[in-house]
Amino acid sequence: MKKGLLFSVLTAFFLPLSAQPLSRVAAFSREYHQGMVRERNIPAENSGTIPPVSRAAVTYFIYAVMNESLVPGFRKIWIRGQWYDILQTKKEKSPVYSSPPNPMQLIPELKQTIVRIIPGNDFPRQSSTFPALRQMMKQSALIVCYQWKGKYYYWPVQTITLLDPVFSE
Repeated sequence: MKKGLLFSVLTAFFLPLSAQPLSRVAAFSREYHQGMVRERNIPAENSGTIPPVSRAAVTYFIYAVMNESLVPGFRKIWIRGQWYDILQTKKEKSPVYSSPPNPMQLIPELKQTIVRIIPGNDFPRQSSTFPALRQMMKQSALIVCYQWKGKYYYWPVQTITLLDPVFSE
């Protein structure tokens, strides 16, 4: 009797957890700067002025690790205060490395399915929010919205790991 009760309690608890396709989301960003690397920004060596720094382009590398081979429908992504639509999703083989310079391992060797999420343009319309999502926005740097079995889910990511910047010459 106790074994049957224990089995039903554990099944009721773990069944909803296994129903979710995502096991984790990892986010990375890299800044791309135009021009040469300045060794010093000392006004005395630069004719008394500090040259203005050009604005850097930021690229995000977002990877979702799936529990199964089926991939949910990724709908939109929230990155630091702005919603974006999803430009493309692409299955990746593990391990995943960053691009040069200084390639480093972003995702280790896994047997799970890895999907790269590529953000697109700003989301064209006002996204609906509800109190739990607004609270999630206050505490997260990135939120992935996906659709699974007819329902929408939001997966928060607390931090975005900053990769080494790239300077063009």
